[in-house]
Amino acid sequence: KLTIVDIQELSDQVLSFTLQLTAGQKILLALDPADFRKGIDSLVALCKIRLDEDPFSGTVFAFTNRKKDA
Repeated sequence: KLTIVDIQELSDQVLSFTLQLTAGQKILLALDPADFRKGIDSLVALCKIRLDEDPFSGTVFAFTNRKKDA
């Protein structure tokens, strides 16, 4: 699943970051919240199982928590 996010709406929540992308590189945003307490292995499993993507493919994956503050 892919969604378009209005960056202006998120501007109050986003501090700052720089991301270098190549032509054709995918960015996937998980719509369901992730439980960050489970660690990186849990996020890898989400990529494989829920998003049906290889977490080591070069695709950028974006996750958020239930409160949408991380």
